[in-house]
Amino acid sequence: MNRHLLPPRQQLPEPTKPEPLLIDGLDAGDLLGISIRTINRLVAEGAIPCRRIGRLTRYCPNELRAWIAAGCPRPGQRVTTAQGGAK
Repeated sequence: MNRHLLPPRQQLPEPTKPEPLLIDGLDAGDLLGISIRTINRLVAEGAIPCRRIGRLTRYCPNELRAWIAAGCPRPGQRVTTAQGGAK
């Protein structure tokens, strides 16, 4: 059989790796575009959402994105919505 007459094989897309539920400080810094020192300072201030698992600190990527969307509020800071009301 002549191989030149066969249609080219379709390339299947690479399987995507699911996003982890929790990431470490270095990955959180990469996600936010800030250094690990800044991440650690924000954790110490209680400003950034995080989880403590024993001695480890982990971050949920979806919570970090929500924190950014809310304007990166500090503890006790009132968050204003797009309509101008406070949350």
